[in-house]
This record gives sequence, structure tokens and C-alpha cells, in this order.
Amino acid sequence: MLTLLGSSFGEAPNQQQVELGRKLARQYDRDHWQRQLELPPNTGQLASILEVYREDRRVLGTWSEGIRKLDVEWAIRLSPELMSRWLGFLSEREAWGDGELDRRWHSVRQQVGDRPVFIVVLSAFPRKERLGFGDSIAPSTEELDNIRVVFEQKGRIVEAATYEVWRQKAETRSELDMVPWWQFSRLKFDLASMFEKDFEPPIIQRGDYYRTWSWVTPATDVEEAALTLKVLSKRKIRETTFEFPAICDIAKG
Repeated sequence: MLTLLGSSFGEAPNQQQVELGRKLARQYDRDHWQRQLELPPNTGQLASILEVYREDRRVLGTWSEGIRKLDVEWAIRLSPELMSRWLGFLSEREAWGDGELDRRWHSVRQQVGDRPVFIVVLSAFPRKERLGFGDSIAPSTEELDNIRVVFEQKGRIVEAATYEVWRQKAETRSELDMVPWWQFSRLKFDLASMFEKDFEPPIIQRGDYYRTWSWVTPATDVEEAALTLKVLSKRKIRETTFEFPAICDIAKG
């Protein structure tokens, strides 16, 4: 008899991950490059909510800035562990009263549903010349627009139910890195912080940096086994594999 992989949300959050989220909320901020190189922070500003992603965010693609490569495309599994860390983080920052974390947990559980959910982040950025000198070459958005998303498990293709949560273009990468995708999803009222403003994109979007955020879930039941998410397009196959049950390294905190 097969064990079906669901969203695995129990009646209560994972308490170890809640505590890890609280610990992360007390740490100080590191920028993208410092996180990749595991460098210490150089600011007195507290860490952002993005620190809670950890092993639930997997790289799908990189981009050359001329002198270095940066991760710019990801698949993020909205796992019970990630949601536990997220709510733990917010509970520490906002000093929640009794019952608030459990209330939000049950709301997240209801919104996510019975199958695993992923946020797929895809980007199309201008091509930089070597060492970053010279003019940039504007990107094609074909690898964002003409794509097919599927899952693969034990050699079987599983169709994906996909809808685009948000799409934006900007003049810099950092503008897109700051977009709170959750504000455009069904989880807005559960994952948003009381201290963050409602995101207001420019009325006229300009620039050569493009990004999309999509909500993706298997269209049919899948087993509790390794699951590969694939984004297929004309020139690329982006893919990453999630293991189940997920192994969360508490010691990393």
C-alpha cells in the first residue's frame, strides 16, 4: 500500500522549528552575498524573514553579474517546518499573545490544503559582459512566459496545478528581491508582519529585470518519496529534488 504525500500539516506546529524561527528573529541581517558566503553581518539591523527559508528553498537558476554568479531562481516548499519557523519568527518580533500562533497555524493549514505546495520564482535579467564592463544586453522573457511545470517521481510524470501569484519588472535586482510575494497569495493575512507596509509597485514598471512568482502543487496525489520539480522551456530545464520526509537541521540555527 502506497503512503501518499500530503501537506503533512498536523494539529500543531513543529515546536523545534518554532523555536528556531524565534532564534532567527533575534539575529542580525546579512545581505544576499554574505548569506551565500556565510559571512558575519556588518549591520545592527535585525535579520529579515527570508532567513527562515533554509533547506526549504532550493536553487533553480543563477545569473552572472559580470564578476560573480548569484542565485536568482528558486523553488520554495511551503512545508510544515518552514511555516513553523515563519510563525515562530513573527511571534518573536511582534510579541504575540496566547493563541495567536495557533490561530495562524490552523489558517495556514487550511489554505495550503492536502498536497505539497511550492512557490516557484523565475527571473530574466540582462546579460552582463565579462567583469561587468560594457553595455548590458536586455533579456528575453520567453523563459518566463513559455514554460511547462511538472513533477517527476520514480520515473512518473505528475502534472502540476500552477497559477501566477505576481509578476514584476524593475530597474535593479534588489528591487525584486524585496518583493513580499506572500502579500499576493492566499497566505497574506497569516504570513505578513504587522510592521511591513502593503506592497505598492510602481504604476508604470520600467527596467530590464523581470521576475515571476507562481503557486505550484501536484495536480494528483504523489507518494511520500523524493519528488523532483521541473520547469521546462525552450532553452532550459530547471529542476530540483525535495526529499521526504524532509530532514531539518536544527543545529544550523
